Amino acid sequence: MAWSYTIGIDLGTSNSALTWQKSGNEKIHLLEIEQIQTASAISRQNTLPSVIYFPNNTEATTQIPCLPWQSNTSNELIVGEWAKNRCHEAPDRCVVSAKSWLCNNKVQRDDQILPWKSQATSKRISPIEASTLYLKHLMDCFSYQRLEQDNEEIDWNDVHVTLTIPASFDDVARSLTVKAAKDAGIVNLNLLEEPQAAFYSWIKEKDKQWRKNIEAGDVILVIDIGGGTSDFSLISVHEKEGNLELERICVGDHLLLGGDNMDLALAYSIQDKLENEGTNIDTWQFQSLVSSCRHAKEKILSNQSLENCPITIASRGSSLFSGSISTKLDKTTLLDIFTNGFFPKCSMNDKPNKSISSGLSELGLDYAEDAAITKHLANFLTKSSTNIEASSELKKQIDPQRYTNDNKTIMPNKILFNGGVFNASILKQHIMDIFRGWANNEKIEELISNNLNHAVAIGASYFGSLKNANEKLRVRSGLNRSYYLGLAEAGMAVPGRKPKIKAICIAPQGSEEGVPLEKINKSFGLMTDEKVEFRFFSSSSRAGDQVGSEVADACNNLEESAKLSTFLSLNSHDIDSSVEKGEIVPVSLDAKITDIGTLHLSLKHQTSNKQWDLEFNIRAHN
Repeated sequence: MAWSYTIGIDLGTSNSALTWQKSGNEKIHLLEIEQIQTASAISRQNTLPSVIYFPNNTEATTQIPCLPWQSNTSNELIVGEWAKNRCHEAPDRCVVSAKSWLCNNKVQRDDQILPWKSQATSKRISPIEASTLYLKHLMDCFSYQRLEQDNEEIDWNDVHVTLTIPASFDDVARSLTVKAAKDAGIVNLNLLEEPQAAFYSWIKEKDKQWRKNIEAGDVILVIDIGGGTSDFSLISVHEKEGNLELERICVGDHLLLGGDNMDLALAYSIQDKLENEGTNIDTWQFQSLVSSCRHAKEKILSNQSLENCPITIASRGSSLFSGSISTKLDKTTLLDIFTNGFFPKCSMNDKPNKSISSGLSELGLDYAEDAAITKHLANFLTKSSTNIEASSELKKQIDPQRYTNDNKTIMPNKILFNGGVFNASILKQHIMDIFRGWANNEKIEELISNNLNHAVAIGASYFGSLKNANEKLRVRSGLNRSYYLGLAEAGMAVPGRKPKIKAICIAPQGSEEGVPLEKINKSFGLMTDEKVEFRFFSSSSRAGDQVGSEVADACNNLEESAKLSTFLSLNSHDIDSSVEKGEIVPVSLDAKITDIGTLHLSLKHQTSNKQWDLEFNIRAHN
């Protein structure tokens, strides 16, 4: 069906944005988002800071302004710009980085755990609820403005939304994002990986000239540095029946390394400077400093002529700013930390450092241990080569000249940057010089994008409009990794040794939405009247595996993603009157890729055709 509107939403770790396009109109509009600016004012901005603030008792009893679509009641929580600003003075009352928590399998993501470890407020929300609140704010604002400006009531059944996610999100994180979107009221939904969205935005920007910038044989690397993640994707360009085809062939591992880490590094630099001057700050003030550094970084990167930006650290006194500390962040310090700390020169053989794990560690976000993004890039290109070598189909698409170091690494010849950090052209040039060194000075070109801050949202809208018009232009992608179900290997019991887990491939990398997956030729036993769990594995470097392929010693050769659970109740499913409680019944496994782009698994009784869906167990991993 054709929708009246196509919407693109960049649900970012630090900032979110919405773009929209009306059917039959090529123009993509960026939503100016109403949000509370101060305790007494509302403003419109083109991004919504992904921050939630819980007002203190004094603020809650004052008349905080209501957004136009809200009822005239006190605000129990604030989303957006004022929440972001309050992080300077009350960081322990703020929810930040909810998107990173959404993919953290070491916590209960449906439990109300945010603000994390805060003692300042008894109120809590879950990572899923936080994501829902951001989406609901954007949707309400869009509906309000269409009614205010065009006297048009939005029917969300007639709107298609493309919601972007990191390419590295596994299927659990994707499913939780879908849940947040559905909870917000989104009806027609597609997920799109953020690097792909940035590439669609580049195509839209070049209009009909984009084909003159790429050709068959090209390998395009998209480097997307967001607030919470660094996201890498490789896109191949090949020819089929005289037409150029685009395919996303490799994605990086989930890497919690981005703007948040840079803010932290800048804050440590300022802290060291203050201590050398004889000024110490406490833990609470340091959190305020991190927030101030984020604000200063964004100002410096967005204004090429700005050489420094003031930093103010709040005090805890009754007069909030009476003892505040003032300093500044200068551009030279910022660029030095970025180029030497996050993008240092390294060789293609360098790997990210991994520290020896201590027996106990503090629970929190699973940040990358090595901040050198260039080392992670080198590692990604090496793993990508392994993935391509595993698939005869992918090998056909890639020019052998793109391989280096005895076929151990694949080298792109085109690079597309995305993310606000790359507003600093000197930083892009620094990275391009590193790549040219890796490629022995062979030609590597930058694909220029002029909208680094909103490319993801724009590309999402453009993708939706292409889908709406049934246009053939598309970056083929499908599943970003292969998925496997773990099985205990049969064998005699041996004291002190657990049986090894082997895994069977149930959904190969590249499997596309709406295309039926091959049936899995294997029977399983399902226990009645008892919750049953299955171990679930994945890999981003085994593109050659097909449905039914077996992998020995899954725990060492694959990544364990999650557990899958189901419950067969005899009371609700009359399979066979002779089946007793606790009996094992034979079932087959069916897998399909939904239209949204998530993996759906179900178990089917082989004689009655009764079916039970396998659900992700999103409780914390031990």
